[in-house]
Amino acid sequence: MKITLESTDHVIQVAPKPGGNEVRGRVWQGETAAGVPCFAVVALIAADPLADQEEFERDLQEHAAPKPETVKAFPLRMVL
Repeated sequence: MKITLESTDHVIQVAPKPGGNEVRGRVWQGETAAGVPCFAVVALIAADPLADQEEFERDLQEHAAPKPETVKAFPLRMVL
């Protein structure tokens, strides 16, 4: 499966971390190659160390406003 995602400014708690710290993830929105809307929560992301890290870091600062259906995809009862 191939999907295209864009980062949103919506961040949720994904899981508690041992020792009481929380793990937070940014909600991403997009669609599959067939056009089916989909959503993901990304807690960690990295680029190839040989790639242009400056461009990667700059791109990570760009966030779209989440669509209403994106926020609804993760009901509060599913968020720790």
